[in-house]
Amino acid sequence: MTASTIIVSIVVAVTLCRSAAAVTCSDTVFRGFDSRLKIRPIGKVPDTSEPPIGFEIVNGHAVVAFSHRVLALDADTVVAIPSLDPITSIAVDGSGLLRLQTSKNVRQLGTERFEADSALTKAIKGRIFGSGQDSFLDAVRLPEQTQFLLTTGGGHSLALFRTAGDFRVGSWNASGLAAVIDNRLIVWQKGATQLIQLAADKGLEEARDVVLIEPKRAVVSLPHTTMLVGGDTKIVIVGVQTFCRWINDVLYLLDVQSGIIWAVEGLRNIGTAQGDENHARTLVASLARDAPESAPAFLEAARIVGCSQARAWKQK
Repeated sequence: MTASTIIVSIVVAVTLCRSAAAVTCSDTVFRGFDSRLKIRPIGKVPDTSEPPIGFEIVNGHAVVAFSHRVLALDADTVVAIPSLDPITSIAVDGSGLLRLQTSKNVRQLGTERFEADSALTKAIKGRIFGSGQDSFLDAVRLPEQTQFLLTTGGGHSLALFRTAGDFRVGSWNASGLAAVIDNRLIVWQKGATQLIQLAADKGLEEARDVVLIEPKRAVVSLPHTTMLVGGDTKIVIVGVQTFCRWINDVLYLLDVQSGIIWAVEGLRNIGTAQGDENHARTLVASLARDAPESAPAFLEAARIVGCSQARAWKQK
């Protein structure tokens, strides 16, 4: 049995145990991945007692930042690089060169340690972020507004736009910008003339991370769940808090609680109102008539359409 198989088996077992402990659908929430997705673990943070503050994929390797260290991980090894100054953000450019923003300056990864990047230190006015792009995005908090600037590695900045509200989280990748401003989820595709608001909800004020995967579809991490938002629906991807990144049609998730890093494929198979409802119906139809409400398939269906609707289908 491979290490990947063992990790998946443990996660499934924990989910089943949680579900089995429930008496009815209303007693619990299905925490596993949407079963239409293809998932595989690609690494694990060895110590999850310290909360991460940043997550990127650099040349195929997961990089996780904590307050005073950065970990580069793959399936077999972990490399740690310390930082004396508190880290506030990390970003990676199109060549795979990692930058970290500290309380004092912006640094780039040299041969063995992080070295000061004087051009970006001078140019960045707010928070730097970017995943694999030639330029970085700079989110600057202003009185009652957030300004976004596009900044090159050489330190040249171009003002993009301002929007009312306080910046909470954001990301910048090949698909474009996704950000939560106050309680609004906004996106901007490269070359577009205006921002698009995908959602507005008080719960978004607690967003932990966000990433754009298509022009009008984004993944949002909340304190207890990670969701796909856009089109005509919102649907839970997995019932845990994560950091999220999107590269070459693969969603990378860092499970904050377990430290497991997942590669998730198949997001285009979920996230339409009719498709999600059909999937929930299929899950309920797969159950025996005497199956308990704690059955994982029933709980997954209930997560999509609610307990009452799932019960009504089961009783037919």
